[in-house]
Amino acid sequence: MRSVVVPFVGALLAVAALVACGGPAQDAPVSVEPKPGSGAASTPSLPVLDRVAPGERLTGGESIETSPGSHRLTVQPGGDVVLFEGPTAIWSTGTAGHPGASLQVGADGRLAVTSSDGQELWSNAVRSVGARLVVKPDGHVYEISAAGEAVWSSRSPSFLATAGPYVNPSSQAALAATRARAQGRTRDAALVDRAAAQGSARWLTTSAPIAAAEQSVRAYAGAADGVGQTPVFVAYAIPDRDCGSHSAGGFSAADYRAWSAAVARGLAGTRAVVIVEPDSLLQVYRCGDADERFALLRQASAGYAAAGAEVYLDAGSANTFGQSPKLLADIAARLKAAGVEQVAGFATNVANFQTTADESAYGKKLSELVGGANFIIDTSRNGNGGLRDSRGGVWCNPTGRALGDLPGATSDGPHVANLWVKTVGASDGTCNGGPPAGQYWETYLLELASNARW
Repeated sequence: MRSVVVPFVGALLAVAALVACGGPAQDAPVSVEPKPGSGAASTPSLPVLDRVAPGERLTGGESIETSPGSHRLTVQPGGDVVLFEGPTAIWSTGTAGHPGASLQVGADGRLAVTSSDGQELWSNAVRSVGARLVVKPDGHVYEISAAGEAVWSSRSPSFLATAGPYVNPSSQAALAATRARAQGRTRDAALVDRAAAQGSARWLTTSAPIAAAEQSVRAYAGAADGVGQTPVFVAYAIPDRDCGSHSAGGFSAADYRAWSAAVARGLAGTRAVVIVEPDSLLQVYRCGDADERFALLRQASAGYAAAGAEVYLDAGSANTFGQSPKLLADIAARLKAAGVEQVAGFATNVANFQTTADESAYGKKLSELVGGANFIIDTSRNGNGGLRDSRGGVWCNPTGRALGDLPGATSDGPHVANLWVKTVGASDGTCNGGPPAGQYWETYLLELASNARW
């Protein structure tokens, strides 16, 4: 018999709960007969469940699986809750190192992993009274409400889980390190190499003709694929970009549609990650036509996703939006209006400096409000957190900052990856002694690398 061991009483409760809440017929539990030669022919088989009912708990070694048996969610003896596709782990709560931990669907609908002494180790933060946990053959774990709607899912793991971000040998930092070595500045070259050796993003802007966008994207993605890495792009060309500030610019609405369509054609089949228009939702009501901007974001992001990309809309940061219920509801509404439910999720901290811990907390609260969407954090410059002065947070070339957590996939629930989205060494603008936005500024990069804690 399959090793799917939910206590028999719990199984009956799960079936009863399913009947009570009128769940879909395809979610019904199935029984599996003992396998021939298993030595268990005389033992009655327990139901193989693809769900955990409200109030039920899975402990170490216990599992649920899809009725075809293709996917299995199990609580490992060490405390991690892992979703397997066959023998391959494709998602986890990242709670290893806590023997005796258990997974429970609370009466209020919150899914949580709790240690043996009662400490909450992980939660999806979703509250939906009467919800049940379900494993589906599509490879996701879902929470299904009493009304039959998905209120949370594990979603697909990031492409970055199997292939790290592309390290471009022709990046500004890589070329600068080569120049420094040629000039005999060996210490500077070593510091710049620390940044150049990490994967970063290619920003797509108005600097190149629309006609060249498709081929440019395809070539860059092809170079990444050639070395077994994931290309990361940032689309940054929306009308009224940056509301006329340091990074002012952008296409007209008509040109933006043509440009984003060309980018989507270049992305086709590339398994790329795309961050869509940093600051666009933060500034949506500050300049230009808000309805038009939402429409452009929906169209562009849907096109990138249809091409097979892993797409993230921009959600500001814990510092820009805050974490009060009112402010979180505001950015959640903006994300929904921009089409977050049709893409992988959202990005936080792009070109900002807030700590990974603060951004993870912010992102998880926000994820709860947008259907459990995944999110990534820009850790390119957050090693020392943000800087504040008498006027508040300093966002433009603040001093004393540091390179942050290395980019790559994580196992922190919906926080699926850290990325270096901001181009390392690029100035924020003509502030605090910096050159124009986007230009390479080696003095600043040397400071970031010198202060890194790795």
